[in-house]
Amino acid sequence: DHVIDAAPENFAGAVGDIWGKPRVFGNGGGADIVVNFDGGESWARSMKVVRRGGKLLTCGATDGYDPQTDL
Repeated sequence: DHVIDAAPENFAGAVGDIWGKPRVFGNGGGADIVVNFDGGESWARSMKVVRRGGKLLTCGATDGYDPQTDL
């Protein structure tokens, strides 16, 4: 288990360093669970680092950001 504090570091880079880049096809890479408390700009980056079949938990409002992702 790893916890990455997004405030002091580039969490997308840290996820890549620990688990590798998420794969579009097949399994592997990315985080199993991403918890996003900020919303806003970090929401889209959170979607990019979660593994295929992983979970993204968003807590709170999305700080004015309108995600264009088809969920």
